Amino acid sequence: MEITTVTLKQITSLLNNWYDAIRSQNTDLALEIRNEVKEKIDRIEENQNILLYYSLLEFRYKLLINDYSESKALLEKINSFEKPTDDFLKYYYYFFKAIHATEIGKFKDANNYFSTAQELLEKIPDEAEKAEFYYKAAAFYYQVRQPLIAINYATKAKGYYENLNGYEINIAGCTNILGLTCTSLSQFEAAEEYFIYALDIVNKQKNTMLALKIRHNLGFLYAEQNLSEAAIRNLSASIEDPETDYKSTFLLAREYFKLGHTDEANKFINKGLKICNHVNAIEYKHHFSILRALNSAEPTNIFESIIKEGIQYFEQEGLLGFVHDYSKQLALKFYASNQPGQAGHYFYKSHEAEQKLRDKEALK
Repeated sequence: MEITTVTLKQITSLLNNWYDAIRSQNTDLALEIRNEVKEKIDRIEENQNILLYYSLLEFRYKLLINDYSESKALLEKINSFEKPTDDFLKYYYYFFKAIHATEIGKFKDANNYFSTAQELLEKIPDEAEKAEFYYKAAAFYYQVRQPLIAINYATKAKGYYENLNGYEINIAGCTNILGLTCTSLSQFEAAEEYFIYALDIVNKQKNTMLALKIRHNLGFLYAEQNLSEAAIRNLSASIEDPETDYKSTFLLAREYFKLGHTDEANKFINKGLKICNHVNAIEYKHHFSILRALNSAEPTNIFESIIKEGIQYFEQEGLLGFVHDYSKQLALKFYASNQPGQAGHYFYKSHEAEQKLRDKEALK
């Protein structure tokens, strides 16, 4: 039986269609096209650009479906190619790495990748790609506690998407980020309106994955207002896979701790640490370790050593918001135990981190 050769034009068109499906978060279509690509990719003439494009899209597809099990191997494969010279491939190379670094908590790397990708974006004459960049960058800036920049980018992305067909899920995603930024600014009523609007869109589109994320964020919103029972109800409903969802697990542990349910909190802390060790979620390892020390009522000196280890990581990754939060928490602990010198040291560290955050946002 003769094997038909696939032309470069045919495979390029197919890869472009695959990326369109990934970008619009159409997981069913993305899987269907991926299967077709995998069946045809070995039947093309050797072409480094096409093989790199395929590897980059496979990496991006895995990010879409939250599958990080092969991310290290895929990155090694991508890095084995010569650095791309094509404008589109160069842009994807840095942009996809930025998305991945954000997801796994390597925020310093993510910042560098986003900066390079943004410079390359100027050469990309594609409104959908501009929207995609601003959407993902907004998520990054929310994570590093720069909510005003996140609002600006999410609003830009949403504006682009509203002028394009087939991007309803992305509009919901941008609205979800606006809800998160309002939560961080304590604009709770506006945040709830954004989340409910986003949830309505994804329910109509039958997108379960994003619906669960938004349900998680509603839980986070209620947690930030110390409405622990409402938070627990929404967080419990947001977990699709109890073996991988360390973020909802952390918030559940924290809410049970607030309610004084020590044993229940400890159960979620142990479960969360197990997940974090499995997926190497370094940021959340520190969050869980600090919460465990609080839940176990560790002596102040032990609590300090655990928080200092966390602060060192947060400073390294530019997560100044958590440097502020945990330094303040430690300062209050020292103040309560009548150690004003140590309390003053950590109050100043907290103030310093807050000032740096303001300065960073002002420079953008």
